[in-house]
Amino acid sequence: MLGPKEVVCELSGADFPDGLCFDAFGGVWITCVGSNRVLLIRPDGRVQIVLEDTDVDYVRYLATRYADGLLSPDDMASTGTSRLKSVSSLVFGGHDLKTGYLGCLLGSAVMSFDSPIPGAPTTNWRRSLR
Repeated sequence: MLGPKEVVCELSGADFPDGLCFDAFGGVWITCVGSNRVLLIRPDGRVQIVLEDTDVDYVRYLATRYADGLLSPDDMASTGTSRLKSVSSLVFGGHDLKTGYLGCLLGSAVMSFDSPIPGAPTTNWRRSLR
């Protein structure tokens, strides 16, 4: 059974959350498709930008369109000059769960980065495919 709703943080601008996962210390990692950021929401509610490749002018455009209630799928069909290409998902892997793998909606490859914080093991982490 779920408990009562709890607001841990509020995002603004073009930080449109899409994917999330947890780290080993209770933090929540969020991918933001508009701003092309990966955010870490710490257990105490502090927000830290872990990774960003943001086209400032394009993000300003998206934020304005959203605030005016005019944001459309066509607005989201580009990422400006960002190489992350609408970062939408994150999963931790590797032997120590310290490799972050990023999926991007408009990209054609899975990108990765080294994380100083390990991800939380998922329920299928030790599952064998044999």
